[in-house]
Amino acid sequence: MTRVDRNAKRFKRQSQINVFLTNPSMRAALFDPVAVGHPKYGHLVETALFAQWFHGRMDHFHYARWKDGEVDVVKLDARGAPEFVVEIKSGDREAKSSGNLKPLLSFCRDKGCQALVTTHSVWKTTEEGGVKMTFIPVSVYAYFIGTMILKGKGLETSMISGEPPSN
Repeated sequence: MTRVDRNAKRFKRQSQINVFLTNPSMRAALFDPVAVGHPKYGHLVETALFAQWFHGRMDHFHYARWKDGEVDVVKLDARGAPEFVVEIKSGDREAKSSGNLKPLLSFCRDKGCQALVTTHSVWKTTEEGGVKMTFIPVSVYAYFIGTMILKGKGLETSMISGEPPSN
């Protein structure tokens, strides 16, 4: 996945990349099993979602990193503008207090886009500082991604709503 900057512009020269295992089971096979709450558990959650996304078109998916923040996934539209962003979390802390989501909120406010934040068990939609945020359990979101891809609908913006895919 390629990197974009705070302004959602691609770098002319990539000096950093994100590398993901293609299957979260590989980590357990190579190292050791990880329980919920383990410091590496969040990395496995990210890997599980990326494993789902790899089955669809990934050409418009990027990550954003700048000096004082980052966003896990930025989906750019055909013009190169952020359509929506996804922050992958494995717990429920961010759904209760958005203090750790300041870079995400700032990015979305500046770019006028919506945000989806995965959680362990919280499912709700809120608005903070003019930014619509959908919190959705990561297991449900992974299911949504798979359903959309299997139905040939790709990963369109409707996924940001947090509503179940229609038949």
